[in-house]
Amino acid sequence: MLEARAFEPDFLRRLDRLVLGVRRARTVRAGQRTIGRVQGLGIEPENFREYAEGDDLRFLDWNAFARLDDLLIRTYRAERQVEITVMLDTSASMALPERDDKFGLARALAATFAYIGMAENDAVRIVSFGSRRDGVKLQPTPFYRRREQYQAFKPFLDELR
Repeated sequence: MLEARAFEPDFLRRLDRLVLGVRRARTVRAGQRTIGRVQGLGIEPENFREYAEGDDLRFLDWNAFARLDDLLIRTYRAERQVEITVMLDTSASMALPERDDKFGLARALAATFAYIGMAENDAVRIVSFGSRRDGVKLQPTPFYRRREQYQAFKPFLDELR
């Protein structure tokens, strides 16, 4: 079974070199238009700028004021939490043709993307979706962040039909 391979230690070691390209998502919020980098309340200082009326006084750099006799505001890099949702098709069409094992490959890919996403401690979940007689059925896992929690996806993927 393909999906069982996605939990083997040798396979996971090979995945350790891969990363998902989601850095852009860390700097832009949905619906927000920005040019350049977003300023935020992170812990990593990024730059300085002139004080303008109405700026938060907590961000004044008093050391710079003492040296330069000029009011400067310290800006910080915005920290964005990335939430990755891996969508897994569980509709009946995934079982046909039987010899292709599309569903096994889809489960293996979902597990693989989840593992790679957890490399940066990003929150990752897998959501299965499929059409049923009574409409579309969604089954989400909780969000997991650390690779130590990766094995929690195995029972979820094993139960899917």
